[in-house]
Amino acid sequence: MSVLTISRQLGSLDLEIAQELARTQRLSLIDKEEIEKKLQEYKVEKKNIERFDERKPGFWDAFSADRDIYLHYLKLAILEYARQDNCIIIGRGAQVILENVPGVLRLRFVSAPEIRAQRLQEELNCNENHAYKLMMKSDHERAGFHRFFFDVDWTRDELYDIVLNTGTLPKETILDILTRFMEERSEKRKEERNKKLDDLILSQQVVVKILYEAKLPVRFLEVRSTGGDVVLEGVTESHSVVSAAETIAKEVRGVKSVENRLSVVVHIGS
Repeated sequence: MSVLTISRQLGSLDLEIAQELARTQRLSLIDKEEIEKKLQEYKVEKKNIERFDERKPGFWDAFSADRDIYLHYLKLAILEYARQDNCIIIGRGAQVILENVPGVLRLRFVSAPEIRAQRLQEELNCNENHAYKLMMKSDHERAGFHRFFFDVDWTRDELYDIVLNTGTLPKETILDILTRFMEERSEKRKEERNKKLDDLILSQQVVVKILYEAKLPVRFLEVRSTGGDVVLEGVTESHSVVSAAETIAKEVRGVKSVENRLSVVVHIGS
């Protein structure tokens, strides 16, 4: 059972390698279309999926509720896909969302700019100048996406278990490396991984229930689950909201107990 994430530069053969690995290892390929479908099932508006998907949002987006809705449901989608096992998740910050999950193999594919440009020219039948413009735009957007939503530099080596240069390593060699690596650790830490994912999924389900289904006004909400024992932390202006949040959390399937640490802060003059 394997869970892989792939972060990639445009023109680094990521999809070609991912498709071949998925075929030979019988893994589900979780790509842009699959994640978009899942987000729409959560009722995230299509316009907001297109607005935020691996793009650098604009200045005013930092103050938009749509941004938080997209991020929280994206996290839930990635976590649920990972819990299914046997999958490759392409992009969308999955390497950050699953950063502390044991047994997840986080990959990054890179290539020299001239090799990427050559591949894009052949794939898109475009000239060199256009290929470089596409590369620069893609790199800029993906860097902005990771900085805006996760506050990380997506090129940081510590985010990945393996960084592969597809310009110097043949595709067959890369597939062989990954296949052997997966075989060595396929069952290792599986139980630990699933336990961690169960806790993260439950925490995220409680978050979306409180903030986006019940629409309770809780600021800085954080939810932690340990084997179904849930802790709520955050700030609100009403004791009734504190009670309502606890009631909602207790109704989420899998929650065994709730420790309510929500604080009530009343503004002066209110």
